[in-house]
Amino acid sequence: MDFNSIFLVIGVAVVVACLLAVIVKSKNPARYDERQKQVQAKAHKVSYYLLMILLVIYAIVDSCAKFCDTMTGVFICVCISIAVYASICIWGDAYTALGQNSTSLAISLLLVGGISLITAISNLSDGSVIENGLLTVGSLSFIAGGLCIIVGLMTLVRHLVVKNRYAAESEDE
Repeated sequence: MDFNSIFLVIGVAVVVACLLAVIVKSKNPARYDERQKQVQAKAHKVSYYLLMILLVIYAIVDSCAKFCDTMTGVFICVCISIAVYASICIWGDAYTALGQNSTSLAISLLLVGGISLITAISNLSDGSVIENGLLTVGSLSFIAGGLCIIVGLMTLVRHLVVKNRYAAESEDE
């Protein structure tokens, strides 16, 4: 079994595990309070308008100096928009539902990001990341893996900040 086949099997296993998690979670829907819903609405608005601006910027840059294929450029814009949405929600305490464990979410994101980066290294070694001087679809694993790791790290940092804040408040009392 070659390297790519192993990661294909791992990728299918991760997708099946995620589907099972969604099925289990749908039986216990997430509940967000009003403040969290307001933060999420603000994050939706900001990330939507940012995506529109990024797509216009990408179209202008692409017409002047092409640096990647169209799918890769649009994917980069979408990932930046998702990162902004996630960061607003994370720092506004609206990323995880009431009673949901943010640490397990962060660890899951870090694992998925790590697997994606390993796949990206495989793509880099076989030369499918850059073709004819342009970033190709092979580079999307780097982008997705980086996004997952950044969001996972932000979630962990926010969890530690909140945990330390509660510890400091309990010492003051």
